Amino acid sequence: MKEENWTRWIVQTARSWNDISEVIKQTGIEKIDNDHKILIESALELNRLIEAFESDNVNLAMIKKEAAFLEKVYNIWNKHLQREEALIKKFGLKNLGKQKDQHRKFLTLLDTFINDFKSGRLWVSVNLKMSVLEWVVNHINTIDYETFCLDNWMPIVVENATTWEDVTDLINSTTLHMLDDQHKDLIDLTLTINPLIDRWDSGEKTVINSEDGAALIKRIEQYAVSHFQHEEEFIAKNGIAGIERQKFEHEKFVDSLLLLEKKTLAGEELNPRQIKIDIMVWWIEHINKIDMDTFKLESWTGVFLSDTDSWANLADIVRTTGVDKLDEEHKELILLTLKFNKIIDEVAQTEITQELRDAGLLILDELYQFSKNHFEGEIEFIKKNNIPGLAKQETAHKYFLDMLLEMQEDIRSKRIVFSPRIKSKIIGWWNDHINYTDYETFKLENWAEGLFKSATKFEEVAPIIKQIKIDPFDDDHKDLVVLTFNLCELLSNNTNATTYNISKILVDIHGLSVAHFHREEAYMTKNEIVGREAHQDKHKTFLADLQNYIKKPESLNSDDGENFKLWMFNWWIDHINEVDYHTFRVDANV
Repeated sequence: MKEENWTRWIVQTARSWNDISEVIKQTGIEKIDNDHKILIESALELNRLIEAFESDNVNLAMIKKEAAFLEKVYNIWNKHLQREEALIKKFGLKNLGKQKDQHRKFLTLLDTFINDFKSGRLWVSVNLKMSVLEWVVNHINTIDYETFCLDNWMPIVVENATTWEDVTDLINSTTLHMLDDQHKDLIDLTLTINPLIDRWDSGEKTVINSEDGAALIKRIEQYAVSHFQHEEEFIAKNGIAGIERQKFEHEKFVDSLLLLEKKTLAGEELNPRQIKIDIMVWWIEHINKIDMDTFKLESWTGVFLSDTDSWANLADIVRTTGVDKLDEEHKELILLTLKFNKIIDEVAQTEITQELRDAGLLILDELYQFSKNHFEGEIEFIKKNNIPGLAKQETAHKYFLDMLLEMQEDIRSKRIVFSPRIKSKIIGWWNDHINYTDYETFKLENWAEGLFKSATKFEEVAPIIKQIKIDPFDDDHKDLVVLTFNLCELLSNNTNATTYNISKILVDIHGLSVAHFHREEAYMTKNEIVGREAHQDKHKTFLADLQNYIKKPESLNSDDGENFKLWMFNWWIDHINEVDYHTFRVDANV
């Protein structure tokens, strides 16, 4: 009862997420938990309405504006509840009927509130806020937690998983792209146990003791060791807490793999299905609990952002969107903010002078103009490519520009002085905006398929292909995309689309891919870059899939031609932007 009273008091008095977060249960599913935070914040926005309607400034324009806000809240909720139901269906989770019933009742309640408000029958009050917020908190902490708590259903999903896409909803992102990429590689590598499971099921009970089984366990162990070294170096380099805990967990996992290797060599009969489940569950729990606790940005980037003085220190924590022009501008905006370092250092050593104040205002004005132009370019790109998320971007852009104008005014009036907090606030906003809002808006899988279908030449897709800044690699990437367009042009011309001509271009794509992959792998070996084996696996998978088309070139005269084009573009652009870029770009910059 005491716990219930405490929760109710928190809900009644909360005005922000930080006020209420301690009483909200976390399911462990990042998408669900992030949605819950957004829903709570939208409910807390009713505080603003209450204050507005308690003032003497209520008019028809305000009522219309707030009615539009309530409809926006309804749409946010409706989309989230649909996502919940889709996730339940996808993974066969329990409580679908119960969830649908509660969702329907709540949306009906909200709809009634909105209609009553529009017609003047409902005044926004604390009771309205409590009705909405109490339902939300109770729903999250009871039925949502029971339905989505990761521990309740992860083993079932893991056992049946065959690809990364089958488990991606279960795995949280650290937002550190190199670590996230390596986590994906490790999951992909573990899933290559599946063919061994098929052999076990068909009666080969010593499959894990075979050369294939022993080699696979060894590769998982070797990549895990490389990944752990990278994590520990990153922790040490950035002064992040928790290195002893990480080392302990890492050593324990590696020891378990070494013991598994010994058992395979000793000829013990081991079930590869159980090995897969054990390794996958360990990885998911380690990423979602230990890694998220260690690497979540808000726990360590405060001082880091204040002290940082170069892009090299920030490159690891700023996500790439997949649109090279936007990513380069993000880098320029952060470099522009770092210009404050010189002024901040001088202010720390002496009193602020008008000259220093003017220099700081000049940087703020330059940052304002660059940001304004960057935002206009983003909005134009969103509209041109019909990308979802326009309203969210426009709101965020306005907030940042208003913040810069307010800073300028406060500095002119001497209400604030230059300090590391100004730089930290600006870079912190950019880091959050790029890693979440921009990343979700511009990631290619959300919108690029339409571009792939309509494009007829390299120049049309060039803006979304990242430059690695290693000329032979960038040249290869361009040539492979051009070859794909050549094949598409051939297929659109029925007269020339003979099996021979199709086969010739497919063989050219295969030959260039093999040569290109050899160059990349040799570069990784020479420069001792982490993840060579996982990178090589991606190359092998692509070549095997390509061989299927080479064996049946006549299939490309049918609808398979369009599928081939989409497959090529999706694979290559994802591989270049997400794998090659993060593998080679940093090394090239150094």
